[in-house]
Amino acid sequence: MSNQVLGTLHGFCNTKTEDGEIEKVYKNFTEGKLTSYLKKQENYLKISDKKVSDKMNLIELKGTYIGHFVYPINSLKRDRVQSYRIDEMEDRFIPESMGGKGWEKGNFNCLQIFNVEKPLNELTLGNHIGRKVFMQLIDLDDEEYNFIKDYDDKIKQLVLVVKNNKPLPNLSVKKATEELETSYTDMRDAIHDGMFKTEKRKKFPINRYDSYVSWSDG
Repeated sequence: MSNQVLGTLHGFCNTKTEDGEIEKVYKNFTEGKLTSYLKKQENYLKISDKKVSDKMNLIELKGTYIGHFVYPINSLKRDRVQSYRIDEMEDRFIPESMGGKGWEKGNFNCLQIFNVEKPLNELTLGNHIGRKVFMQLIDLDDEEYNFIKDYDDKIKQLVLVVKNNKPLPNLSVKKATEELETSYTDMRDAIHDGMFKTEKRKKFPINRYDSYVSWSDG
């Protein structure tokens, strides 16, 4: 695997996993069926990425989450890769202490922060490199949504052009590719240096999360 991409990772959500589920993973590894076993799980997440410029990669998620995330290639040298997007979700959790109603059902704007950590020796199974993966979920109020919406819309437009390799009016593939890094940085800074600096987010930065254990193809 190139040191400039994550490659393809196969994971399952272990947010509420019992020890018996982990044992099944190791059993299927010893039987040579690790990837096929993971693909059959209800909480399966496939993570794949590709290089789209000299500086940026594009992740595609399939399974429990669906969508695209961009990230700088140089972040592969750090402890984790991190990327951001807004998506509509059916659930949200805002505690009453923060002015919310607890768990709610509906259609809500949620900031998804996707994290892929560096490989861990204790998770690696043979040639299958093991990594921890987290999806942090920030249920946005109207003010937060309006604050970062334009950054998210810009990235989604760029990603649409780049992944389909088809221009839009006034946006060529070349220009979209060149603007990915700056747009990623603008959204990251708006989140970390703007939204997370508010008193609300200092007290309650993340509403909820999903954690995964993932392995490469091997």
